[in-house]
Order: sequence, then structure tokens, then C-alpha cells
Amino acid sequence: MSIIDKILTKGEVTMTITELNRPTLARLRTELDAQLSNITIDGISIGLGSCSYDSGQATFKLELKVEGAETREQKALKMFAKLDGIDLDKEHPRYKLVEFHSKKRQYPYIYIDKTKPNLRFKGTTDWAVRHFGKVS
Repeated sequence: MSIIDKILTKGEVTMTITELNRPTLARLRTELDAQLSNITIDGISIGLGSCSYDSGQATFKLELKVEGAETREQKALKMFAKLDGIDLDKEHPRYKLVEFHSKKRQYPYIYIDKTKPNLRFKGTTDWAVRHFGKVS
């Protein structure tokens, strides 16, 4: 039985889809996520990204990530830290810089509090330079 047949079958009655809408695509996404979780490729994680749709067509983004690879934001942190004069090797007793978001002009630096590692906070460039700036 295919993915579509599983989703469209309610008991013994099979439904036909006349248009794509949010509830139908939500059910389809959960089934696709379940199917993708069964696929294993060493060193790669597979997932569904955003979905754009209209009444007749839907497009899901398929995201493949190499496990342990740096994200875009982590690479940006290294680049902008050099430009802002920030030392990423400097150990702060409480905070650690983890990401840089270039589109967030007011609070581009993302950091964690070492006492609460699951929480992420945002900081200004001035804050980052004050706590992690290179000593001249």
C-alpha cells in the first residue's frame, strides 16, 4: 500500500483528493516523516523542510545534513567574529557564543548560558565585543 493510499483510506472507504489544503498536507507530512525516518544513510540525516502549496500542487523541501558539520550560522560566527574583533577561543566563565545571524541586525550574536545549556539568548555586537573582545 503506498503512502497516498494509507493517508486517503478511512476504514474501507477511499477518499479522493480534489484540492490540496493545510490539513491534507499535514497528514501527508507526518506520513512522509515516518517514511524518511526509516531511511538510513551513514553520516547523513534526512528531513522535510518547508512546504509551499496551492490548490493543485505542493512542494516539500528535502533537507540532507551531514552529521557533525557546521551550520551556516556557525560559519558566519567565525567570519564575523574576525571582522568585529572577537576572540572565539576566549573562555568566558558563564557564556559561550554559538551562532551569528546576519539578518538580525540589532541582536546578531546567539549565545548560551553554561548553567542553562538548553536556553539560547541573543546579544548585540557591543555585548559580544565587551565579553569576548580581543585584548589589545
